[in-house]
Amino acid sequence: MLGLDVYVDVGSELVTAWRHGPILVRRLLSAALVLVSVAIIVAAVGHLPGVNPRVTEPIAGALGALAAVCVLGVLAYPALGTKDRAD
Repeated sequence: MLGLDVYVDVGSELVTAWRHGPILVRRLLSAALVLVSVAIIVAAVGHLPGVNPRVTEPIAGALGALAAVCVLGVLAYPALGTKDRAD
């Protein structure tokens, strides 16, 4: 087995969050998608002649990290909601 169960679980959690979550969750997922897209574009521009990759690679990495924080926030959102209801 390739160990893809974790990725499938995360993907299904994100789809469920998109379909059944509040508008904040959809906005966070949309922001993450835009950030990843911009990070890919910035990383690709860094490989063009005349562009210094030492400048573009950290920018792309920071955008990707920010996208990851958005996704982790979406994944943690249901757990935070149940904890608040329990208190």
